[in-house]
Amino acid sequence: MILDGQLFAPRTVLIFCDGGFANRVNSLLGGLALAERLGWAHKLLWPRNNRCGAAFGDIFETRDAVHEVRLQDLVPFEADLQLWLHENDVGFKSVVTPLRQLPDMQALQALRGGDERAALYCENSVLPWLAEADVNRAMLGLKFRAALATQARELIATHGGVGYIGIHLRGTDFYAPPPTEAMFTAVQANPDKRFFVCSDDATLQARFTALPNVFTQVKTAYVEKRVVGPWRGDMRDSDGLPYSGNIERGAASVVQAVVDLLLLAASTPVLTSESSFLALAIRVRKSGAMAPLLAAPGPHTTQQEVMDLLALLRPFDMASDHKVRIGGDADGGYVMPSLARKTNAVVSIGIGDQVSFDAELADLGATVLQFDHTIPGAPLVHERLRFHHQGWGPSDEGPLLSLHTMMQGIDWPQARHPILKFDTEGAEWDALAATSSEDLARFDVIAGEFHGFHNLNHRSVYERIRAVLEKIRCTHLPVHLHANNATGIRLVQGVPVPPLLEITFVRRDAARFGGHSTEPIPGPLDRPNMADRPDLCLRPF
Repeated sequence: MILDGQLFAPRTVLIFCDGGFANRVNSLLGGLALAERLGWAHKLLWPRNNRCGAAFGDIFETRDAVHEVRLQDLVPFEADLQLWLHENDVGFKSVVTPLRQLPDMQALQALRGGDERAALYCENSVLPWLAEADVNRAMLGLKFRAALATQARELIATHGGVGYIGIHLRGTDFYAPPPTEAMFTAVQANPDKRFFVCSDDATLQARFTALPNVFTQVKTAYVEKRVVGPWRGDMRDSDGLPYSGNIERGAASVVQAVVDLLLLAASTPVLTSESSFLALAIRVRKSGAMAPLLAAPGPHTTQQEVMDLLALLRPFDMASDHKVRIGGDADGGYVMPSLARKTNAVVSIGIGDQVSFDAELADLGATVLQFDHTIPGAPLVHERLRFHHQGWGPSDEGPLLSLHTMMQGIDWPQARHPILKFDTEGAEWDALAATSSEDLARFDVIAGEFHGFHNLNHRSVYERIRAVLEKIRCTHLPVHLHANNATGIRLVQGVPVPPLLEITFVRRDAARFGGHSTEPIPGPLDRPNMADRPDLCLRPF
């Protein structure tokens, strides 16, 4: 199998999701929380097999690339990897570390000893020492496909709304027979209560739905046996690995099981087992992820949604670099990692008459490609400033160019610490939305003035801004945040928000990160954009 060499980039967590659906999500949540805490990039490995025949994109909305790589495909590359796995069924010869045996994050840091190789992570249960807030944040960041959320919401509305009791009786999640008879008796004994029964057996569903106070999801696909024989036993899965379940979970059965999971998460569940499926439903419920799923999205955002979006901008400390100010002591200057001073390739968009940033880098030896269609010509003549009377847009049309086209002016084989810098009065959102993650990932630093946060109460604006920020966060982390004081502070759903934010992002593999920053905002390198007004003080997001 030919694998992308970038898969093993340093300071990357390869989150391997295998097994049944709930086990996969457990590994996903733990891997996302761990990558965030380390300040590392992450990549998703989600192979389809008989344990789960659904692709990641069948279940979740995603802007991440998802790789259908099997565990055994990675054995030839183990020298490039730290192995953080709960088991070793494929014959890795290097040390395999089950992280669940460690006491805390500090023990992991000591174990790593500064090792920056990519980490292959797979744990089918959420690590007990991961902070619950971090895991819940990862859960809230996962977005179930809109069609699945709509189906669950409509079923709940059809059967009387929330307030029902959930009973988990999926037979393939139990090693012993599920407590079917006890649950049936309990439902009969409580005719004034409503129940949802979650099952992967058509006969069991039919029996329970004969009772007037029970509803189930009518399914078109169920779990089947992979080979003739009992449901449990020593056998091999479709990848040839040891597995105790004689099951074939096709894509349709998994997708419909996810709707069951959402219905169970919206209920008050009965603890019928210790299965990972039921535990995941409880986690979804406790994390608050069901709230936006149960309510049809309205035209306005909620306070929690606004706060969740702003959390994407909370700056990280750089353990391997320090910050410097490039440009003047007013509007047009930016706080950057010091590596920016070593750049030889800059794309600067929307320059107006503020060229102190461009001029300083040009004096240091960088070639700066300047783009602005709103001014008649170059405001400063310099041998390394190359002015283009064109603006930034989603595509090449009229006076606008896409970022992909602008980037053609860079000698990429010779590029050193390339920088993207922009101030385009709000045009950045549509332009960035149309820019590929691959193009953004070619820049070590992305810095710009981002407009329109005072309109986050409008859902269309919120969704557009969030989508762009999540795309950038896939490859870069914020390291500096400063509010432009030209427009003050607005209240958005009760949250104080500056309409204009200057944000600097650094590519995840271009620096080492030390967790979220505690530096005040504004910091010592910041200057008010308008000198006759006080700078805006923000608590770190």
